[in-house]
Parts: sequence; structure tokens; C-alpha cells
Amino acid sequence: MRDDFCAFILTHGRPDRVHTYDTLMRAGYTGKVFIVIDDEDKTAAEYRARFGDKVLQFCKAEWAEKTDEGDNFQQEGHRVCTQCLLGIGAASWVPILCAVRR
Repeated sequence: MRDDFCAFILTHGRPDRVHTYDTLMRAGYTGKVFIVIDDEDKTAAEYRARFGDKVLQFCKAEWAEKTDEGDNFQQEGHRVCTQCLLGIGAASWVPILCAVRR
């Protein structure tokens, strides 16, 4: 896997059910993976216990002020991923929304 690529998994409130991460690991993905959560997530400590330094947390209100919320999808998480690249040394990334199994 390229050293300058990473995957960001955007999730909220389901630290025990990050199926996307589990699927990537089962598939043999060896690249960098980060779990992106906002500061309104009451389960942040559980994410950190499971994923350690792979967890990136952002202030939702702060990013909402910096971005156009003219859409209905509240995409602050996607925008924050671009900023995170600067701190982790990745040149490219893929955002993945963590799907919920029903």
C-alpha cells in the first residue's frame, strides 16, 4: 500500500459496530486507517479504547462555521478530513461513511 494514502472512516455513536473497519481488515487492507468522529459523540472514549491513536476528533460547531451548510448532508466530517491530511503526511485519501447493518 502506498505510504501517502489513507482511509478516513466517518462514524458516530457506534464504536462497537464499525463494520467498515472490520471489513477492511478482513480484506487484507494494509494502509493507514483513521476513525473520524465529532466532539458531540458521547462514545468518544470507547472509540479511543478500541482504536487508540487512529481516532481523529473534530469540533463540529467550529467546522460548521467554516463551511457552507447549504446542503442537507452535514458534511463537516468530509471537510475536516482534508485538513487532517496536513498532520498525517498523506497526499490522498478516501472518505468512507460507516454503514449500519440492519
